[in-house]
Amino acid sequence: MQPRISMITLGVRDIATSVEFYEKGLGFPRLESPPSVAFFKLNGTWLGL
Repeated sequence: MQPRISMITLGVRDIATSVEFYEKGLGFPRLESPPSVAFFKLNGTWLGL
């Protein structure tokens, strides 16, 4: 099995502004999650804010 990165997490100051940037600015689809965090799935890799 080839090693690969499967999840990236970023700490952000303002979750709402960051979600808007990733959803509307970059077009990343957001997965269902609590309001205090956000998860996006991108070609098999997860991004967590």
